[in-house]
Amino acid sequence: ERADLLLLALSALLLRLLSLDRGARPQRAAEVIEQLERLLGLPQKDSAIVQRAYLTMPTLVGRNEQLVAIRRSVLGLVRGDGGVILLRGAQGSGRSRMLDACVLEAKLLGTSIVRLDTRDAAEGEWGVARALGLALIEQFPDLAQRAARLSRKVIGQLLPELGLASVGGESLGTERAPLIRELRDWVLEITDETRLLLAIDDVDRIDDASLGLISALAHRAERHSLLLISAIDRSASSPVLRLLREVAQPIDVIDLSGAELEALLRSVFGDVANLSACAMRIHGLSHGNPRTAMELAQHLVDSGRARYAAGQWTLPSTLDERDLPSS
Repeated sequence: ERADLLLLALSALLLRLLSLDRGARPQRAAEVIEQLERLLGLPQKDSAIVQRAYLTMPTLVGRNEQLVAIRRSVLGLVRGDGGVILLRGAQGSGRSRMLDACVLEAKLLGTSIVRLDTRDAAEGEWGVARALGLALIEQFPDLAQRAARLSRKVIGQLLPELGLASVGGESLGTERAPLIRELRDWVLEITDETRLLLAIDDVDRIDDASLGLISALAHRAERHSLLLISAIDRSASSPVLRLLREVAQPIDVIDLSGAELEALLRSVFGDVANLSACAMRIHGLSHGNPRTAMELAQHLVDSGRARYAAGQWTLPSTLDERDLPSS
């Protein structure tokens, strides 16, 4: 009987995690850890692991206007409409977090997704383009083969997985422009049969050849079922990025106001005493930059000034210059 009750409780927790209603889902990993400990009868330890979980992936706040615009574009993609969005912000403003929200919106609506970042660019020239190609081949093996039927000889130089012999360690035999054109047409032909969200983090830092491909896709996206969303440093500039900006809808990811930063910290620590005072001090030091603010909150935890015990956080009533670093 206890096993049956445990199974029901675990099933209920799983359904909450999968809920389409954001408010019904656990807001933090720490909540899931604590519920599992209670269900399984494990000792609930005030561990550093639980404390760190509270500061990992906090609730997205101060981004309602941006999320509305993103949802509108994702819903358009479901109808078959393409588009291009640039998430613009400074370092630490939460561009990557916003990109994660875009991906989640698309997943909940059943859209195919490819997410790329600078780790793919680390593979060298054409690194991100090759990562995109491999992801499409993995997700749509038959469709990828059909779409490449007329250009396999050219595309196969970058993607021998399509069935053409690899060029090995030699440089690509085709000039950049023709290869970009053939890769662009191949991706777009795939999107004629499936709706695709292409999410690229730090697009200003990917290799030049791949950036050329992304720009070429952007200029044709509206005519296909392709939504291209890229996160970019607001200050980044290059000729190819200018071409991308020409066709993109800009969405600015700005620093948080004092009230928004307090809401962010409330999502981490809960509605506890001294939250407003701590939030005011952290906002003054971080200037509303979310990453810096979370690093300062983590410093309070690491230094023992913010403590977690018996399922609740305790924040200090005062903070002097020694409690938080100035930079």
